[in-house]
Amino acid sequence: MILAKYFPEQEKLKLASIMRDSYVKIPGINQDITK
Repeated sequence: MILAKYFPEQEKLKLASIMRDSYVKIPGINQDITK
């Protein structure tokens, strides 16, 4: 959370990658998102 203040863009990328990984764990839904 602290890094978000200094590196907001990288933090957003981290959150995006984390959300993407969570979606990948769900079969069927990630197919449209990853592509």
